[in-house]
Amino acid sequence: MNRQLVHWGGMGSTFLWAEMKKVQSDFSCRSDVMLDPDLSRFPKQEEIARFQSRSSFVMNSDRTVEENLLAYEYFVRKTDRCVTWGKVFIDQFFSRNKIGNLVFLVRHPLHMYISLFMRKHPKFAKPFVGGIQSVMCVEKFTLLWNRLVFEGFATKASFIRFEYAFEDFKRCDIGWLEPAMSKWDSSKRNNGILLPEFEEVLREKTRLLYDELYLKWDV
Repeated sequence: MNRQLVHWGGMGSTFLWAEMKKVQSDFSCRSDVMLDPDLSRFPKQEEIARFQSRSSFVMNSDRTVEENLLAYEYFVRKTDRCVTWGKVFIDQFFSRNKIGNLVFLVRHPLHMYISLFMRKHPKFAKPFVGGIQSVMCVEKFTLLWNRLVFEGFATKASFIRFEYAFEDFKRCDIGWLEPAMSKWDSSKRNNGILLPEFEEVLREKTRLLYDELYLKWDV
């Protein structure tokens, strides 16, 4: 069984990690976020230490980051561990290496944007004049949201939508996520915060992939 979940922030991953950790002592959450950008370089010693602290896997300093991640992915499958990935989808790590049988957690871009860029990590919006209420900030977010969803389709992954998590969980028959899904709250929304003109930008920039996952914008 492959028990690997790919996600980003602002979609309940902290709750998921806490619930899964109660029943899976070796559950590894987003070990890849401990790594700096560029998978083609060799890992730094501090990265090796940070990655090991989350994954119990020791990287080889004589191999590139990508080679180490491939070795880690093999280790995960061989030991049947539950893990989540939270960053390397940006570099198309999974599709480029033909890694399949994954689960992707996604969320409506509007509610995810507010949750991630305003509540959880406001530092992401600080460089932009106007913060979250700016076209450039919205475009930065949509670039990454699209990258996440595209990678899911490229790997033929199973999708769990935040808003329909329990239904998708049952449909995909992903039993190993049951400890988190049984207590999942799909009701959280962030309406009325983003100004309409920026919500329209968000909608237009994500429309192509969004419409493959959802039937309507208001969910």
